[in-house]
Amino acid sequence: MKISTFNKSTQTSLVDLVPTLVQHIEEREEAIEINQELFQIYNGDILTSLKQKIKANTQSPQTLQQLLGRISSVNILTQTINKTSRIYDTSPVREALEDSDVELLTGLAKSMDASQAFDSTCTQLSLTKHTALEIYTDENQPALRNLPSHTFTVWSDDPVAPNNPTVFIKFGPSESVASNKQFNRDGSKVSKSDQYVDRVQLYFAYSKDEIVVFDSSGSIREDKMEELGLEGSENPLGFCPFVYLNEDEYNLLPVPARDDIEITTLVPMLMTELNLAIKYQAYSIIAVTGAKAEGLSLGKAPDSVWFFEGEAEGIVPNVEAITPNVDVDKMIMNIKENIGLWLSSKGLSGAKVGDMGPGNSMSGLSKIIDEADVSKVLNRKKNDFQAVENAIWEKVSVFQNDFWNNLTEVKVKGKFTDGFMPSVIFKAVEVMKTLKDAVEEQKLLLDNRLTTQRRALKAIYPDMKEEEILALIQEIAEESSFQLPQLEGEDDVEG
Repeated sequence: MKISTFNKSTQTSLVDLVPTLVQHIEEREEAIEINQELFQIYNGDILTSLKQKIKANTQSPQTLQQLLGRISSVNILTQTINKTSRIYDTSPVREALEDSDVELLTGLAKSMDASQAFDSTCTQLSLTKHTALEIYTDENQPALRNLPSHTFTVWSDDPVAPNNPTVFIKFGPSESVASNKQFNRDGSKVSKSDQYVDRVQLYFAYSKDEIVVFDSSGSIREDKMEELGLEGSENPLGFCPFVYLNEDEYNLLPVPARDDIEITTLVPMLMTELNLAIKYQAYSIIAVTGAKAEGLSLGKAPDSVWFFEGEAEGIVPNVEAITPNVDVDKMIMNIKENIGLWLSSKGLSGAKVGDMGPGNSMSGLSKIIDEADVSKVLNRKKNDFQAVENAIWEKVSVFQNDFWNNLTEVKVKGKFTDGFMPSVIFKAVEVMKTLKDAVEEQKLLLDNRLTTQRRALKAIYPDMKEEEILALIQEIAEESSFQLPQLEGEDDVEG
């Protein structure tokens, strides 16, 4: 992973670079839309993307209507990203050589809710392969926040390392402005009362030396710069208050993760098709030959009757059933193979895909992800975020010493010592037991009446929620008459 702190000046003034930056943002429009779609899916809105995919892959309007009525909104992206980003479940220990630095560092980390900002940053990095952190002041208090990848972009004119950004562009709100058009389409002059109104997007560009506000029309917005207290374009901070993270070490911006959208929508689409196939398999079509359907109101499958008129007189009507044949096992195998390959591409190893079947597709899908070993991924991210935190705290120390400490209202007072360098220590990732080892261990406890079925399953599947554990217990009870022993006094789970 590449960490950029924008410590190099641009080759040209930001004011002169505005037209180039506007063009760069326009060229990034498709990538920004992909990143925003991933962000929305991760945050729970998978139906919008899923319905679009189903519509694009279904020709028959009738079939489309049936599919949308049986839609499966399972979201494998959220579960996978959460599993590969959990390095801040427990806040790391932040230390320094001097006791005064430790006290100041601890106070700022708490005041800024730093662990939450770093946690969000780790999640967004897993989601779109690049993200950023911003240091700012909120109501005269130190603050730190994560910026998702669809809310900014970066640009570089570094002649030595073009993958090293020199400009950070934060996307602002859109607003209405009067158009400078002088003539209507018919050639007549535009009157003041008929003045066109355009919508423009605001952008805030930061470099090591400058800050410039401009809009999507290419106009430099001096009014907005004055609102920020800027006199000209000089950066009063003396440095860029952003840290940019990019998993692509060779390019300025990574290739958008379109494949993640495809697999994230493909899996629930395949499960939706499976739902529809099982629906029609449950209802036979009654076909009647040798009879007319005149005057009858015929429905459509399921619960339908289809009439075929005989070709010759005297034919005795014949009634038969047409039952659709669906290979459910092959459809499930297709889903499992797609998920397994995708998890492998994410660095998740050891996922067992054999436990997903017709009767437990949802819980089986959850277990595939839960059982994947992410220890290598998490250990790598912990090493990466030690460097991320060092980059942030270095900038924070300048903020604290030169700005925040001079504010009357600021709660955390003090200055960092010269040469301040934090040491960030994460809790070690425990080596994951194999499913076989976990099962054998819990079976031994159950056989000796030292645990219960619920606790044993929780130990085997530590990432499963309580309601998922109870659902699994119910599935086991329904599929087998064998009941695992329980401790006396514990309530039975109703099945």
